[in-house]
Amino acid sequence: MTTINLQEALALLRAGESLQGVEVIPDYTPVEALEAVQLRAYGIEVPEGLVYTDYDDIDYSDIADTEEAAIWMDASAEEE
Repeated sequence: MTTINLQEALALLRAGESLQGVEVIPDYTPVEALEAVQLRAYGIEVPEGLVYTDYDDIDYSDIADTEEAAIWMDASAEEE
């Protein structure tokens, strides 16, 4: 089994490489939420504190134009 750090695992994932048979040593590399899910598919858990979401990349255009949607979008903006 090959042992790599989280940053190396992300580089392999982004290059479309398999992480089968790879052991990942946790470090303090921030991980985008989707990548954390992809790593989890290989059994690699990312500590919750390292997972982030870039709210600028989320398309809110399909949210219904309601008061509830406005509250949701305001809450997302406050988290930044």
